[in-house]
Amino acid sequence: MKILEHLSCVILPIVCVASSVIIFALKRYGAIDEASPWAESSIWQFVLGAIWYFVCIGWKWIRRKKAFSGLSSREPTILVAFTCDKESEEMRDKLYIRMEQVASETGNSKFVKYAFAQKEDLETDITTLEKLQKIAPKSHARFIIGGHLEFQKNKGKEIFYFSCLCFSYKDEEHNGFGPNCALFPEIPFQIKPNDDFTDVRILSEHLTTFSNCILAFSLVFSKQFEKAYALLENLHKCTEKKKSIENKGVRLFISELRLRVVYKIIQESYTRHILPNLTRSGNLPQNGKLLELIRNIENSIQLSEFPTLRIPLAGLINFKAILAFSAGNIRESKSLVLKSKKRYKNDIRGILCADLNFAFLTFWEARNRLNGYEVAIKQYRAIIKNNIPQDLAISIKTFIEYLLKQRPERTDLLFISVLMSHFDPLDDVPWNWQRFRDECVSTQENENLHQFCDKFVEKHHYRTIQISDPHGHIREAV
Repeated sequence: MKILEHLSCVILPIVCVASSVIIFALKRYGAIDEASPWAESSIWQFVLGAIWYFVCIGWKWIRRKKAFSGLSSREPTILVAFTCDKESEEMRDKLYIRMEQVASETGNSKFVKYAFAQKEDLETDITTLEKLQKIAPKSHARFIIGGHLEFQKNKGKEIFYFSCLCFSYKDEEHNGFGPNCALFPEIPFQIKPNDDFTDVRILSEHLTTFSNCILAFSLVFSKQFEKAYALLENLHKCTEKKKSIENKGVRLFISELRLRVVYKIIQESYTRHILPNLTRSGNLPQNGKLLELIRNIENSIQLSEFPTLRIPLAGLINFKAILAFSAGNIRESKSLVLKSKKRYKNDIRGILCADLNFAFLTFWEARNRLNGYEVAIKQYRAIIKNNIPQDLAISIKTFIEYLLKQRPERTDLLFISVLMSHFDPLDDVPWNWQRFRDECVSTQENENLHQFCDKFVEKHHYRTIQISDPHGHIREAV
């Protein structure tokens, strides 16, 4: 078939063009008469030969483009592009067939579109990462497995091996390339011909799983969180069916990616839906979906098997506490915060976050309880002895601002803003302090808030603040 293709696309057009050039030269030197049919047809032979040649070149170019045309950078797509020497063509085709079977058996084909490149689709053998980088922009695939398969006979033993195996993934902003399979060290790079079915099966399964994991990772970068989560859930179910010590590293990697995707989904929903509706979002459909999402991943990860995932799972408990607060269930929210604190164990930031959340919940209830502010102040006094990270302080202030828009009568919450401003170098503590004093009118119930806030501001390096005492006299903080 390839001989006929070369004959029709290359050899015959060249013969036509060459013969017409020879006839033209013979005519010029008088070897052929001007009236000869050969002389009259030479120009047409030349033109037709040239047209034929360029049509064939264009046809091959269209075929190469067609191999990639079904792949869209907006959809989860994988291109497998293995080049090989002549002896390895049959083994390369076996790998293609088996990888397609694996995708179908595991259900990955429901979420991912696969394409398998043939030699005529590629301009060059993929023997280096640089050559894969040249193919990547033309393919429009989101993930590419590229490599070069070779046959080797050494000391009477015949093997097929990948002299190069590399990967490329795309997101909307840039391309990413990976030179090896470091995350999957158990991938065999050699295939024994006398036991090829076993090796082909193992290699195909690992490559398919690996490519789908990195594809899901690239979907996260492109903010296609729902597609990434669906793909990872399917991968999780497939690897759980064949749970073993050998694939524990793979299952851990998939679990880590699943947690990352869930956090991204939560973060997006938190910003778009939960923050703008903090005190009236209890019945939002998004909340139910998020709780189901969190419960699903909590139930599917055993800390006894993967203790390194303890902290991200504790963070999910904290988020459930936020959802409970938004539904008006303060008691459940407090219980979840305490549970997350136990889960954090020795993680300083996690414990600090849990303490801040618990102090806020105490403060939220303080308005309706006798001496409630005293309990909250005691908790905050203990917390601010530590250095609260700037990003955490900013997120708390943002949370308070959204609450004030929904509950403008809760001006006492500005007390928390003043404390958090102290840990943000870019924030204006005096302005926040003055806003608290102006908007939260001092009363017998909240007088302890004003006293603590005044002393706190006066104590910490604000030398030019004009403080007015209850009698209206002005004194300068030193």
